Amino acid sequence: MSERPMPREIRFAGEDVKINELKKAIDTYFEEKQKDGISENDRKRIWESFSDKYKRTIKRTRRDGGVITPEKSSQIATELLSEARTLVEGLAQEKKESLSPELLNRYGAEQEFLRRVEKAKKDGDVVVLVTFDLDGFKTINDTIGHTDGDNFLKELAEKLNTSIRPEDIGIRFSGDEFGVLMSVPEEQKDNIKTFVERIVHKVETAVKRPDKTNQEMSTGYIIVENDEPDNENFFENSRKKSDKGSEVSKLIKIQKIINGEVTTSKDRVVSSDKTEGYFEDGEKEKLAYVRQVMRPMREVLKNKPEQEIVEAALQCYEKLVEKK
Repeated sequence: MSERPMPREIRFAGEDVKINELKKAIDTYFEEKQKDGISENDRKRIWESFSDKYKRTIKRTRRDGGVITPEKSSQIATELLSEARTLVEGLAQEKKESLSPELLNRYGAEQEFLRRVEKAKKDGDVVVLVTFDLDGFKTINDTIGHTDGDNFLKELAEKLNTSIRPEDIGIRFSGDEFGVLMSVPEEQKDNIKTFVERIVHKVETAVKRPDKTNQEMSTGYIIVENDEPDNENFFENSRKKSDKGSEVSKLIKIQKIINGEVTTSKDRVVSSDKTEGYFEDGEKEKLAYVRQVMRPMREVLKNKPEQEIVEAALQCYEKLVEKK
Protein backbone atom coordinates (compact mmCIF):
# COMPACT_ATOMS: atom_id res chain seq x y z
CA MET A 1 0.00 0.00 0.00
CA SER A 2 1.43 3.37 -0.98
CA GLU A 3 1.60 6.13 1.62
CA ARG A 4 -0.78 9.03 1.29
CA PRO A 5 0.96 12.20 0.14
CA MET A 6 1.89 14.74 2.80
CA PRO A 7 0.00 18.04 2.82
CA ARG A 8 1.71 20.57 0.61
CA GLU A 9 2.03 23.26 3.27
CA ILE A 10 2.84 23.67 6.96
CA ARG A 11 2.16 26.79 8.97
CA PHE A 12 5.40 28.38 10.19
CA ALA A 13 6.11 31.87 11.53
CA GLY A 14 2.63 33.04 10.55
CA GLU A 15 2.89 31.86 6.94
CA ASP A 16 1.95 28.78 4.95
CA VAL A 17 5.22 27.20 3.82
CA LYS A 18 5.47 24.49 1.18
CA ILE A 19 6.91 21.23 2.48
CA ASN A 20 9.85 21.29 0.10
CA GLU A 21 10.69 24.83 1.19
CA LEU A 22 10.29 24.34 4.95
CA LYS A 23 13.97 23.72 5.70
CA LYS A 24 14.94 26.85 3.79
CA ALA A 25 12.34 28.88 5.71
CA ILE A 26 13.62 27.56 9.03
CA ASP A 27 17.26 28.24 8.10
CA THR A 28 16.38 31.78 7.08
CA TYR A 29 14.51 32.31 10.34
CA PHE A 30 17.47 31.20 12.44
CA GLU A 31 19.87 33.35 10.42
CA GLU A 32 17.71 36.39 11.18
CA LYS A 33 17.69 35.48 14.87
CA GLN A 34 21.47 35.41 15.08
CA LYS A 35 21.44 39.18 15.50
CA ASP A 36 19.34 38.64 18.64
CA GLY A 37 21.99 36.41 20.16
CA ILE A 38 20.72 32.98 19.06
CA SER A 39 23.86 30.88 18.59
CA GLU A 40 24.51 27.77 16.52
CA ASN A 41 24.39 25.72 19.72
CA ASP A 42 20.99 27.23 20.55
CA ARG A 43 19.80 26.34 17.08
CA LYS A 44 21.04 22.75 17.36
CA ARG A 45 19.52 22.26 20.80
CA ILE A 46 16.14 23.68 19.78
CA TRP A 47 16.02 21.62 16.59
CA GLU A 48 16.91 18.43 18.48
CA SER A 49 14.20 19.26 21.02
CA PHE A 50 11.66 19.70 18.19
CA SER A 51 12.67 16.41 16.54
CA ASP A 52 12.56 14.43 19.78
CA LYS A 53 9.21 15.88 20.80
CA TYR A 54 7.75 15.18 17.35
CA LYS A 55 8.77 11.51 17.65
CA ARG A 56 7.37 11.28 21.19
CA THR A 57 4.06 12.82 20.12
CA ILE A 58 3.71 10.44 17.18
CA LYS A 59 4.53 7.48 19.45
CA ARG A 60 2.07 8.60 22.14
CA THR A 61 -0.70 9.18 19.58
CA ARG A 62 -0.28 5.68 18.19
CA ARG A 63 -0.09 4.15 21.66
CA ASP A 64 -3.40 5.83 22.53
CA GLY A 65 -5.03 4.32 19.46
CA GLY A 66 -4.79 7.35 17.19
CA VAL A 67 -4.12 7.15 13.48
CA ILE A 68 -1.27 9.20 12.02
CA THR A 69 -2.71 10.58 8.80
CA PRO A 70 -0.77 13.08 6.71
CA GLU A 71 -3.07 15.78 8.03
CA LYS A 72 -2.45 14.69 11.63
CA SER A 73 1.31 14.61 11.05
CA SER A 74 1.15 18.11 9.57
CA GLN A 75 -0.89 19.35 12.53
CA ILE A 76 1.64 17.94 15.02
CA ALA A 77 4.57 19.43 13.10
CA THR A 78 2.86 22.82 12.87
CA GLU A 79 2.10 22.92 16.59
CA LEU A 80 5.63 21.89 17.58
CA LEU A 81 7.23 24.33 15.15
CA SER A 82 5.11 27.06 16.72
CA GLU A 83 6.30 25.93 20.14
CA ALA A 84 9.92 25.92 18.94
CA ARG A 85 9.47 29.43 17.58
CA THR A 86 8.07 30.54 20.95
CA LEU A 87 11.19 29.12 22.57
CA VAL A 88 13.45 31.00 20.15
CA GLU A 89 11.61 34.28 20.69
CA GLY A 90 11.70 33.82 24.47
CA LEU A 91 15.38 32.93 24.41
CA ALA A 92 16.17 35.95 22.25
CA GLN A 93 14.28 38.23 24.62
CA GLU A 94 16.00 36.58 27.57
CA LYS A 95 19.41 37.26 26.04
CA LYS A 96 18.49 40.91 25.47
CA GLU A 97 17.26 41.52 29.01
CA SER A 98 18.75 38.80 31.17
CA LEU A 99 21.66 39.22 33.53
CA SER A 100 22.60 35.63 32.75
CA PRO A 101 22.45 35.02 28.98
CA GLU A 102 24.79 32.04 29.29
CA LEU A 103 22.13 30.11 31.25
CA LEU A 104 18.87 28.63 30.00
CA ASN A 105 15.62 30.19 31.13
CA ARG A 106 12.79 28.08 32.57
CA TYR A 107 11.19 27.37 29.21
CA GLY A 108 14.46 26.40 27.59
CA ALA A 109 15.33 24.21 30.58
CA GLU A 110 12.04 22.33 30.22
CA GLN A 111 12.68 21.52 26.56
CA GLU A 112 16.23 20.38 27.27
CA PHE A 113 15.04 18.32 30.25
CA LEU A 114 12.44 16.45 28.18
CA ARG A 115 14.95 15.85 25.39
CA ARG A 116 17.50 14.44 27.82
CA VAL A 117 14.99 12.18 29.56
CA GLU A 118 14.04 10.63 26.23
CA LYS A 119 17.68 10.28 25.16
CA ALA A 120 18.73 8.85 28.53
CA LYS A 121 16.52 5.80 28.05
CA LYS A 122 18.44 4.93 24.91
CA ASP A 123 21.89 5.70 26.30
CA GLY A 124 21.53 4.07 29.71
CA ASP A 125 21.85 7.36 31.58
CA VAL A 126 19.89 9.04 34.33
CA VAL A 127 18.93 12.71 34.26
CA VAL A 128 19.59 14.91 37.28
CA LEU A 129 17.77 18.19 37.89
CA VAL A 130 19.40 20.38 40.55
CA THR A 131 17.65 23.43 42.04
CA PHE A 132 19.03 25.91 44.53
CA ASP A 133 18.13 29.22 46.12
CA LEU A 134 20.58 31.87 47.26
CA ASP A 135 20.34 32.25 51.03
CA GLY A 136 19.71 35.80 52.20
CA PHE A 137 19.99 37.38 48.76
CA LYS A 138 17.17 39.83 49.49
CA THR A 139 19.36 41.61 52.06
CA ILE A 140 21.76 42.63 49.28
CA ASN A 141 18.97 44.45 47.44
CA ASP A 142 17.59 45.94 50.66
CA THR A 143 20.85 47.18 52.15
CA ILE A 144 23.03 47.96 49.13
CA GLY A 145 20.67 48.36 46.20
CA HIS A 146 19.20 46.52 43.24
CA THR A 147 22.00 47.53 40.87
CA ASP A 148 24.60 45.84 43.05
CA GLY A 149 22.21 42.94 43.50
CA ASP A 150 21.88 42.55 39.73
CA ASN A 151 25.65 42.73 39.26
CA PHE A 152 26.06 40.07 41.92
CA LEU A 153 23.56 37.75 40.20
CA LYS A 154 25.36 38.26 36.90
CA GLU A 155 28.67 37.30 38.46
CA LEU A 156 27.14 34.25 40.11
CA ALA A 157 25.59 33.12 36.82
CA GLU A 158 28.98 33.36 35.13
CA LYS A 159 30.61 31.36 37.92
CA LEU A 160 27.91 28.72 37.77
CA ASN A 161 28.43 28.37 34.03
CA THR A 162 32.16 27.77 34.53
CA SER A 163 31.67 25.42 37.50
CA ILE A 164 29.80 22.74 35.57
CA ARG A 165 31.00 20.29 32.94
CA PRO A 166 30.71 21.31 29.26
CA GLU A 167 27.93 18.76 28.80
CA ASP A 168 25.91 20.12 31.75
CA ILE A 169 23.40 22.95 31.45
CA GLY A 170 23.08 25.88 33.85
CA ILE A 171 19.62 27.33 34.50
CA ARG A 172 18.29 30.67 35.74
CA PHE A 173 14.70 30.01 36.75
CA SER A 174 13.98 33.49 38.10
CA GLY A 175 15.31 35.97 40.63
CA ASP A 176 17.74 34.14 42.89
CA GLU A 177 16.59 30.66 41.82
CA PHE A 178 19.14 28.72 39.78
CA GLY A 179 19.63 25.13 38.66
CA VAL A 180 21.72 22.61 36.77
CA LEU A 181 20.73 19.83 34.38
CA MET A 182 23.01 16.79 34.10
CA SER A 183 23.02 13.43 32.31
CA VAL A 184 24.95 10.78 34.26
CA PRO A 185 25.73 7.16 33.30
CA GLU A 186 23.67 4.65 35.28
CA GLU A 187 26.79 3.09 36.78
CA GLN A 188 27.77 6.47 38.30
CA LYS A 189 24.42 7.04 39.97
CA ASP A 190 25.86 6.57 43.45
CA ASN A 191 28.25 9.48 42.83
CA ILE A 192 25.58 12.03 41.91
CA LYS A 193 25.40 13.62 45.36
CA THR A 194 29.17 14.13 45.25
CA PHE A 195 28.89 15.70 41.77
CA VAL A 196 26.24 18.14 43.02
CA GLU A 197 28.23 18.97 46.16
CA ARG A 198 31.26 19.74 44.02
CA ILE A 199 29.32 22.23 41.90
CA VAL A 200 27.80 23.91 44.96
CA HIS A 201 31.20 24.20 46.64
CA LYS A 202 32.76 25.75 43.53
CA VAL A 203 30.04 28.38 43.22
CA GLU A 204 29.88 29.14 46.94
CA THR A 205 33.62 29.73 47.24
CA ALA A 206 34.01 31.55 43.92
CA VAL A 207 31.47 34.31 44.50
CA LYS A 208 31.75 36.81 47.33
CA ARG A 209 28.83 38.84 48.57
CA PRO A 210 29.34 42.60 48.93
CA ASP A 211 30.23 42.00 52.61
CA LYS A 212 33.03 39.63 51.40
CA THR A 213 31.35 36.51 52.82
CA ASN A 214 30.59 33.41 50.76
CA GLN A 215 27.17 33.15 49.14
CA GLU A 216 25.45 30.15 50.73
CA MET A 217 22.87 28.12 48.85
CA SER A 218 20.07 25.72 49.75
CA THR A 219 20.20 22.86 47.27
CA GLY A 220 18.01 19.93 46.29
CA TYR A 221 18.08 17.52 43.38
CA ILE A 222 16.04 14.77 41.75
CA ILE A 223 17.25 11.75 39.78
CA VAL A 224 14.96 10.85 36.88
CA GLU A 225 15.23 7.21 35.83
CA ASN A 226 13.41 5.65 32.89
CA ASP A 227 10.35 7.83 33.35
CA GLU A 228 8.07 8.48 30.43
CA PRO A 229 7.44 12.24 30.06
CA ASP A 230 3.85 11.63 29.02
CA ASN A 231 2.18 14.57 30.71
CA GLU A 232 2.44 18.30 30.32
CA ASN A 233 3.54 18.83 33.93
CA PHE A 234 6.39 16.32 33.96
CA PHE A 235 9.12 18.94 34.16
CA GLU A 236 7.32 21.13 36.67
CA ASN A 237 6.52 18.16 38.90
CA SER A 238 10.16 17.08 38.81
CA ARG A 239 11.25 20.59 39.69
CA LYS A 240 8.85 20.70 42.65
CA LYS A 241 10.31 17.45 43.98
CA SER A 242 13.81 18.88 43.67
CA ASP A 243 12.65 22.08 45.39
CA LYS A 244 11.52 19.99 48.38
CA GLY A 245 15.17 19.08 48.81
CA SER A 246 16.03 22.79 48.81
CA GLU A 247 13.37 23.41 51.46
CA VAL A 248 14.83 20.72 53.71
CA SER A 249 18.28 22.20 53.13
CA LYS A 250 17.04 25.54 54.48
CA LEU A 251 15.71 23.85 57.62
CA ILE A 252 19.01 22.02 58.12
CA LYS A 253 20.80 25.35 58.10
CA ILE A 254 18.47 26.78 60.75
CA GLN A 255 18.89 23.67 62.88
CA LYS A 256 22.69 23.96 62.67
CA ILE A 257 22.57 27.63 63.71
CA ILE A 258 20.33 26.82 66.69
CA ASN A 259 22.74 24.06 67.75
CA GLY A 260 25.74 26.37 67.34
CA GLU A 261 27.19 24.20 64.59
CA VAL A 262 29.01 25.42 61.49
CA THR A 263 27.92 24.13 58.10
CA THR A 264 28.55 24.93 54.43
CA SER A 265 26.21 24.73 51.46
CA LYS A 266 27.71 21.49 50.19
CA ASP A 267 27.07 19.83 53.58
CA ARG A 268 23.31 20.19 53.16
CA VAL A 269 22.61 19.05 49.61
CA VAL A 270 19.40 16.97 49.80
CA SER A 271 18.02 14.42 47.35
CA SER A 272 14.28 14.50 46.68
CA ASP A 273 13.92 10.92 47.91
CA LYS A 274 15.35 11.90 51.32
CA THR A 275 12.92 14.69 52.16
CA GLU A 276 10.20 12.66 53.85
CA GLY A 277 11.03 11.80 57.45
CA TYR A 278 14.25 13.80 57.48
CA PHE A 279 13.07 15.51 60.67
CA GLU A 280 10.72 14.32 63.37
CA ASP A 281 7.37 16.10 63.16
CA GLY A 282 7.94 18.29 66.22
CA GLU A 283 11.40 19.37 65.06
CA LYS A 284 10.18 20.11 61.56
CA GLU A 285 7.30 22.19 62.91
CA LYS A 286 9.71 24.23 65.05
CA LEU A 287 12.20 24.82 62.23
CA ALA A 288 9.46 25.72 59.74
CA TYR A 289 8.00 28.23 62.20
CA VAL A 290 11.41 29.80 62.86
CA ARG A 291 12.02 30.11 59.13
CA GLN A 292 8.66 31.79 58.61
CA VAL A 293 9.22 34.28 61.42
CA MET A 294 12.75 35.06 60.23
CA ARG A 295 11.38 36.85 57.17
CA PRO A 296 9.71 39.76 59.01
CA MET A 297 12.49 39.64 61.63
CA ARG A 298 15.02 40.56 58.96
CA GLU A 299 13.07 43.76 58.34
CA VAL A 300 13.16 44.63 62.03
CA LEU A 301 16.71 43.50 62.75
CA LYS A 302 18.41 44.98 59.72
CA ASN A 303 22.17 44.46 59.46
CA LYS A 304 22.07 41.99 62.35
CA PRO A 305 23.92 38.65 62.03
CA GLU A 306 21.79 35.69 61.02
CA GLN A 307 22.51 34.06 64.37
CA GLU A 308 20.67 36.87 66.17
CA ILE A 309 17.74 36.70 63.76
CA VAL A 310 17.40 32.94 64.29
CA GLU A 311 17.58 33.36 68.08
CA ALA A 312 14.87 36.05 68.01
CA ALA A 313 12.61 33.85 65.86
CA LEU A 314 13.25 30.88 68.14
CA GLN A 315 12.19 32.94 71.18
CA CYS A 316 8.90 33.67 69.42
CA TYR A 317 8.37 29.96 68.89
CA GLU A 318 9.18 29.11 72.52
CA LYS A 319 6.73 31.74 73.77
CA LEU A 320 4.08 30.30 71.48
CA VAL A 321 4.68 26.81 72.88
CA GLU A 322 4.43 28.12 76.48
CA LYS A 323 0.98 29.54 75.75
CA LYS A 324 -0.36 26.23 74.50
